[in-house]
Amino acid sequence: MKILDILRIKKYLAMGVISTAFIFLFYPTVQILATTQNIQNIDIWFASIPPINFVLFLIFTILFGINISLFSYNRNRKVCEHNTKKVLGGSSIGTIFSFFVGICPACTGFVALFGIPLSVTLALVQFNTVFFLISIGLLLLSIYFSDGFKK
Repeated sequence: MKILDILRIKKYLAMGVISTAFIFLFYPTVQILATTQNIQNIDIWFASIPPINFVLFLIFTILFGINISLFSYNRNRKVCEHNTKKVLGGSSIGTIFSFFVGICPACTGFVALFGIPLSVTLALVQFNTVFFLISIGLLLLSIYFSDGFKK
């Protein structure tokens, strides 16, 4: 697959690892600071996540890093000019959408900060696994549009 070939190049592997690490730290930090304003609660954030959501969070962060590497590779090589808007759109929408999904029940306050009605906020938190799967699906769609799964 193209993504495996790209990740064999040290520059793009490093870019993917750094992007993955960034989103792994940034996502909980934003939600914690928005709800408790105390970054020292990061251990509570990780402890309160249901196991399935933690696995989905890990998958999301890895796909995010892969997507950044693939997009950068394609942009540098100018190999997918016709798909650039679709790729960037799918990736951006998936990432932005995931930030509105409270991964743990304590993140209700974070979602409410955006003026989203309480009923919608509660639905986002209650069905967070489904919405996180949608975000992952959008990232996979972005990788697909980038021809990342082709040989």
